[in-house]
Amino acid sequence: MAERNKSSAAKGPLVPFLFSAIAALAPFSSPAASHGAGLDDIPICHGFGCRNKETASISEAEWKQIKAFFSDPAESPKEEREQIRKAAGWFEVVIGRHTPIHLDKGKNEYPGRIKTAGPATTEDGPNGTTVGQMDCIDESLNTTTYLTLMEKAGLFRYHRVVERAHRKSAFDQHYAGQIEELRRGARWVVDSWFYDYGSLPYVEEATEWYDIPYLFSTSFPE
Repeated sequence: MAERNKSSAAKGPLVPFLFSAIAALAPFSSPAASHGAGLDDIPICHGFGCRNKETASISEAEWKQIKAFFSDPAESPKEEREQIRKAAGWFEVVIGRHTPIHLDKGKNEYPGRIKTAGPATTEDGPNGTTVGQMDCIDESLNTTTYLTLMEKAGLFRYHRVVERAHRKSAFDQHYAGQIEELRRGARWVVDSWFYDYGSLPYVEEATEWYDIPYLFSTSFPE
């Protein structure tokens, strides 16, 4: 799993949001219950705005890999956020073994798309469909699903999962998963949109995330 952002508290400008996210909140079902040691029927979105919905089941061995990031109890909220960051990143890797999201590229890029028999549309662009590619709506819904399943498994000591973070300007808007620190009430964004599949998500305090410039920015968080 690529580890491009070394610190969960990284600073710096982000690439501009040149493509508008779909405005409506995409409807989606709650994560499935655990059956045995693995997880069945995990809802997954891709294709922009949750256009493509499918479910994935992960094995006992895969679920153990995810839980292993919490095998040593965190001694602080900061430590736990790093565990969450790594576990959420690996959860995406595992889901990519069972769904087309392994094709996803950072931002709203298109390389790696599967071309299907259906005609291309304006939203698809000139080279086929967006199967496997995720925009911020897809990414935020999937990340919230991963976080919720981990929370329900009792893996968090210092945080809880809350509603997705949402920010908008006159030109654009953006969504991300979000957790809340129990003791201070501070909220932290867990944002997997910026990088390719298999990379660790960007984790930053929500107040910093909301201040990221929308336009004229040229680099990713490091």
